[in-house]
Formats: sequence, C-alpha cells, structure tokens
Amino acid sequence: MPPRFTPLLIAVTSALLGSSSGASAQALLFSEVSQAAGLDRVHSDPGYLMGSGGAFFDKDEDGDLDVLLTGSDGSPWLFENTAGTFQDVTAGSGFVPGSISDHQMAVTCADVENDGDTDVFLSAWGSSRLFINTLGAAALTPFKDATAASGIDLDAFSTGAAFGDYDNDGFLDLYVGNYIRKLQFPLHKPFGNRLFHNLGDGTFEDVTAQTGVAGRGSTLAVTFTDVDVDGDLDIWVGNDFGEWIQPNELFVNGGPAPGPGAWKFDDRALATGTDQAIYCMGITVGDIDHDLDLDAYVTNLGRNVLLRNDGSKFVDFTTEAGVEVARDPSQPQLMATSWGCGFFDFDDDTWVDLYVSNGHIPAAGFIANGQTTPNRVFRNRGTGDGTFDDVSAAAGVENTFLGRGAAFGDFDQDGDVDILQTNVSDKTALLYRNDAPNTNHSLRVLPLGRRVARTAIGTRVTARFPGFAFVQESNPNMSFESSSDPAVHIGAGTHATIPHLGLNWLSGVSQDLYGVETGGTLALLEPLLTLDGDVDGPATGKVAQGWAGEVALTNHDVNARRATVSVRFLCGAFESAGPSWTADAAPGVVVRVPLSLTFPDPGPNGGPTMSVVVRVEDDDGGRDEARADVTLLP
Repeated sequence: MPPRFTPLLIAVTSALLGSSSGASAQALLFSEVSQAAGLDRVHSDPGYLMGSGGAFFDKDEDGDLDVLLTGSDGSPWLFENTAGTFQDVTAGSGFVPGSISDHQMAVTCADVENDGDTDVFLSAWGSSRLFINTLGAAALTPFKDATAASGIDLDAFSTGAAFGDYDNDGFLDLYVGNYIRKLQFPLHKPFGNRLFHNLGDGTFEDVTAQTGVAGRGSTLAVTFTDVDVDGDLDIWVGNDFGEWIQPNELFVNGGPAPGPGAWKFDDRALATGTDQAIYCMGITVGDIDHDLDLDAYVTNLGRNVLLRNDGSKFVDFTTEAGVEVARDPSQPQLMATSWGCGFFDFDDDTWVDLYVSNGHIPAAGFIANGQTTPNRVFRNRGTGDGTFDDVSAAAGVENTFLGRGAAFGDFDQDGDVDILQTNVSDKTALLYRNDAPNTNHSLRVLPLGRRVARTAIGTRVTARFPGFAFVQESNPNMSFESSSDPAVHIGAGTHATIPHLGLNWLSGVSQDLYGVETGGTLALLEPLLTLDGDVDGPATGKVAQGWAGEVALTNHDVNARRATVSVRFLCGAFESAGPSWTADAAPGVVVRVPLSLTFPDPGPNGGPTMSVVVRVEDDDGGRDEARADVTLLP
C-alpha cells in the first residue's frame, strides 16, 4: 500500500479582486466554514488515498441540502442541514457501521424508486451498497440497506458511479466504474465496469454483457450525459493510467439492439476527440461560451484538459482557455494532481466558472507529483470565447489538503453556489461558503420527472436573455466520486426576470416559460399537457379591440386530461392577467384551442409590443407556455 504522510499546510487568505476582461467589477470571496458549520469529522484513511466522496443532497425533502461523507472504513457520516449549520445524524440513519465494512469510495445520489426521496449508492473497495430512502414509509431508520434485494452484486474496487436512464423507461439505471486489482505498477488485471438496468420493481439486472460498456476498467470517473443531443443518455468514462490500459471512453447510445436486454452503445471517443490517454480522475460538463452546447473538463495527474464542443467534435482548448493545472506551483518540477471538478456560476453573472480540487498521491517516479498543489478557481471572463482567469488566491480556496471529491450546491440558500470538498489522510472536509458580495440575480431550477425518472437526469435547461442564451444539464453525478445538487443553478446577472426559460426532457417534451422571476427555487414538473410552437395570430393589433388567435394543445398522458388555459399580457413594464378557461384533451391528440382576446390599455408603462402569453396547466401543477408578440397600432 502507498505510504501515508502529513501534507504541508499553508495559510489561506481572502482578498478582493477587481474586474477582469469582459466581467463586471466585484469582489470574489469564499469562506471556509466546515468547522463552524459542524462538518468536523476526520477522514481516517488506511493508506489507500483513493477516496473520498461526498454529496450535497436533500435527504428529507425539506428543501435544503444535507451532506453525506464517506468515512473510509466503517459508517459514512450523514449531516442534517438546519438553517445553514449541520448536525451529525448518522446514528439511527440506517448507515450501520457493521454492515459497511469495506473501504468506501464514492457517494452517488438519486431517486431510484421514483417515490420522491433520494436514495444513495456507496461504491467501495469491497462490497458496494445501495441504500433506499424510506422516509415516506415512516420507517424507524430513514435508510435501508437494499443491496442484496436489489441484485447489485459488486465485490470489486469500485470507484466513480452514476445514475441515468439509458433506455428512457422512466427508471434510473446505474453505471459503476471499477479500478484495478492491485495498487502497484506495472498494472494488471483491471476490473471491468458494470451497468445495472433498473427493472422498476426495486431490483436491477446486470446488462454489461448485453450493452458492451464494460471497457477495460481502471476507471475513476463516470457520468451520463446526452453528448449528441439526440434525446438519450450517453456514458462518459474517465480512466486512470489511460496510456497503459484504456484511454477515456465515450459510449454513445444507439438504442435497442437484437436480443433480450440488448442495447447498442458505440465507443465514439476517438471520433469525437474525447479519447484522452491520461490519468483521468474527474469529469464535468457545462456551456462555457454561450453557444448552447456542453463543453467538458477532465482532470488528470498532470495537465488537465478543457474540451470545447464544436458541434461535431471536442477540441482541446485548455491552453487557450487558461485553465491548465499541470504543475505544482511550489514544486514546478513536479506534476499537479487534480480530482474533483465542476463548472458552476459562482458570481451569478450568467457565465459558468470552474473549480478544481487538487491533492497529492504517491506515484511512480515518472509521474511524481507535488505535495502542496492548491485548489483552483477559474473565473469565466464573459467574453464569449471560453477563456478564464485564475482567481484562486483572491477567492480564498488555495487549501493544500489532499483534496479529492468536489460537490456543488447552495447549502445556505442565499442564491449562490457553495463548494463541498472531500479530503483524505486524516483531514476534515472543506466547506467553502460563497460570500462573494455580488448583487446579481439567480434561480434554482429543479426538474421533476413524471414520464422520465423523478430525478430527471439529462434534462436540459436553456435560459434566454436579450442578445444571448446558455444551456445547462440537470446532472448531479459528475466531478470525482461525488454528488451535487440535482437542481440547475441559473445565474441571471442583472436581470431580475428570465425572459424565456426552456426545458427539454428526455421524454421528448419541450417546456417553455416566459417572464420567470428569479430568486429561490422553481420546482418544475415534467408537463403532460404542452402547447406546441408559438401562439398563432395576427402580427398587429390595437388596444381595446379584438384579437383572435389559437394554440395547439397536446396531451402526452395515457389518459384524457382537462387543461386549464390562461392568458396574461406583457407590454413593457406593464403586466395584466387575461381570461382563463378549461379545455379537454384526449391522449396523443392535438387540439386547436381558439383565443378571442381584447388587449388592455398598458398606459404610460407600456411599449410598442403586446406579448400574449398563454399557459396550459394540469391538475397536478405541470405547466407549459406559448407566446406571441403583437405590434400595437395607433
């Protein structure tokens, strides 16, 4: 086993940073508050140094983010969030130390039963385990070890894992990355990865052979993401020792294949430029340049790689972007080692920034790495060219613990994203509270599936503003061995209202909302009733005179539904409610709903254009909108 050591600690100072090119001038600041907030448990590592994972997740559905940390050997630690401070509630939680005896690695969270609460998968060097959240069942302990009953049989060196519904049947499947059988070099006999298909009855079936996604192992990072934007989830796999065993893999989803349980996946890593033969530790995706596609960042022992999505291929844009983390700054002859990572808009200016967790690991001489590589924050310049500034020192994150996992979420509900970093070698986790004194607006969008899985992984959220737009994906299972808030955090800059918010669900449903106010959380049910396209009607109209149009209403449910249709008028700073009525819709039938409206007088707060926004809503609260902009004539 690798030797243990105590990393050199350096002081972390906070500072103020002026404006960078293309970004508004404001101070940047994260405060490390783990001890004050109650996250005071020490990760005791027996020398493996490959953990540890952590999660921001809402264990009890009370609207705030709780924390789960892997505890190496023994029980993980479960912390309940109460107004931004945490209490250790592991005792009585169901995470029984006697049943978790192997070395824990990753925390992967999602609702695998579609019952409205979040379940937990703990990967391990040994027996990985699935814990079902029984909160709604009034059980004595919130979490139940359902590993044996689920059919998830894993006795390997399991590392990164991810949930995702690869076959769009409405239940989340589980992909588990596995590592190598011996921690020594040269390496041999890596474990293959495993894909478990959720059968929807609490059990899973191993479909690795039928899908061809085992790879050769040595995997540390995995995520489900829709790379080719075709409405199904692909599997991105990051492999350690890629030069020696297997470069990173991208299994593109090709749909059903002949044979029981068979599914077609093609490794398109070489064709798409994602086949980095590196020591890959973490993966994150985000729209860095507002071009409405998802770029990616993969961490490494050595030079990390930023992959800009050019539509048909990913291009190495690391050096141009200014986000290389290749060397230990205090020991430049040695490599840096990066693990967890995440694109997130920490200053809410609409541009995603980047966080990288760093930490030494003992390694062979030819990949010797520094022991004091600090964590990094890169601020997006906001110039649209995908470039960043290193603001780590000013941001106050340059801790040199042996960093590993990184999770992201707004734990104190103040409208900006905070960072949870896990560490190994007798260190506590780090909780970086985002205290940047920006005055920008934001909105937390939580997609909740009905036809798709309840944790609607893969749902794309597009925010459109005057002159620009960007896209994000609901995906809690990225980074390294960690789970983040499943909600999409939309930084809106100076805009108190998002003019157009669009959601594309894996069911094929497109959802549109107009004039969405920022602030707090917007939980959105997958709509079963949708308005297809825009409102049809004349391009001009007059105040106090009649205007006629129509909308196309589709019912995606298997049953007939009664829709509530309502109208509101927007004109400059003026807003007014219009009529509402009901309409019946049969399953799968497009109904043309007529509109007969009279435009109200917007008065001095109006403008030259009257927007007609039509909303359809079902009895459960699912909703969709369509819009027409009508030029007002004198």
